[in-house]
Amino acid sequence: MNYEERKAVFERALTEYGPRCRDLAVWLGEHPEISRQEKESSARIVSLLRDAGFSVETDLAGLPYSFWAVKLPEGKNLKHKMAVLTEYDALPGLGHACGHNLSCAVSVLSGLALNGLQEDLDTEIHIVGTPREEVIEGKVALEKAGVWNAYDFAMMVHMDADNMTSPIALATSQLSVVYTGRSSHASGAPWLGRNALNGARLTLDAIDMLRQHMKPGCQVHGALVEGGVVVNIIPDRAKLNLQLRAYTYDDVLELQDRVFRCIEGAAMATETEAEITVLHEPVKDLKFNAAADRMAAESFAECGLALSPRRIFASTDAGNVSYVCPTLQPLLKVAPAGTGLHTAAFEQCARSEEGLDSIANGARILGYTALKVFDNEDSLAAVRREFR
Repeated sequence: MNYEERKAVFERALTEYGPRCRDLAVWLGEHPEISRQEKESSARIVSLLRDAGFSVETDLAGLPYSFWAVKLPEGKNLKHKMAVLTEYDALPGLGHACGHNLSCAVSVLSGLALNGLQEDLDTEIHIVGTPREEVIEGKVALEKAGVWNAYDFAMMVHMDADNMTSPIALATSQLSVVYTGRSSHASGAPWLGRNALNGARLTLDAIDMLRQHMKPGCQVHGALVEGGVVVNIIPDRAKLNLQLRAYTYDDVLELQDRVFRCIEGAAMATETEAEITVLHEPVKDLKFNAAADRMAAESFAECGLALSPRRIFASTDAGNVSYVCPTLQPLLKVAPAGTGLHTAAFEQCARSEEGLDSIANGARILGYTALKVFDNEDSLAAVRREFR
């Protein structure tokens, strides 16, 4: 089959499976489950895929609520493999304010619609459930287990307030710092105390001074989560949470070392002790693939969707996938321009009729791009060259 014939097959399957995936998005929106608790969400998706005839393996590499689903042509050994990445965790107190109810439905629908084209494309289409994206863990755990090594290409769509083929996703690291000092009466004997809150405050000041000397794209966000409760007692404990971001994995590692020195210097100056906990391994940036990006841009055009320029789009554990195999994560507009992710306004858009109507186009972006990538060995080779 040529490209247009494959598109026609894909569109027929899209029509067949579209209502079920729309219902899935509605259910997820009404029953949000946060990271590490996606039990019912995962079960709902797995049930849909099994009803469609897919073989499903759950808890990949011991990761709860992950899954791998495939429905292969009988007796055929296909040459290539593509992973359709599927996210379904929500945010505490905000529900699906990142739009994962929609992006999940997009991934499932595209995987179902591409399934009948596997033999023609000589490519296995795997739908891979990746929990814990909001805490940036799931795809990292699967990377450690070697899951992504098997794939020629991986792809998903994320919801946003813009259409974009390849957003800039930064490498990131998260730290928790507990400062221990010595309590004392703030008026009667302040000289006996060592103020843990001052250690945290001085760390933030040191980081602010460091900003002048950070590389472009480097960011540090902080939240003081403990700092004393009684005004006339010098606090002997304070806690600071930090998130670091940078354009590249190497840059975020360098930034982390510099922030460590800010923490240690502040503790020394305030005569407190600082215990640093790295909450997760630094997550990698999303590698840009110019060949896949061009194909995705053509797919957006075929759907009549105008593109916005590339910009920073926070961070994602899909970055770790992109260091193992060529990976693409376009953004699909489901909210008015300027609507921020992780807000109540975005959650409302993700559950709106307009948001639900976007699922089909999201699946088309994935499906059309997959048809282009695996159309022939030359197109796949171009994607591989960019990856290398």
